[in-house]
Amino acid sequence: MPWWAWLLLIWAVLATAAGLLLGAVAARARARERAARAAAYESARPESSSEHRHVS
Repeated sequence: MPWWAWLLLIWAVLATAAGLLLGAVAARARARERAARAAAYESARPESSSEHRHVS
């Protein structure tokens, strides 16, 4: 195999690994942002009507 084919193969492997790593980092960041948004929504939410339902 010529040297440029090895170089291309190594480049493809490194690019794939970098893409997978960046995708995992982005997914984790999105999950954290979603969790933070949900926590902020829960803390800012007024008491739910089910907790204040009066039973006669």
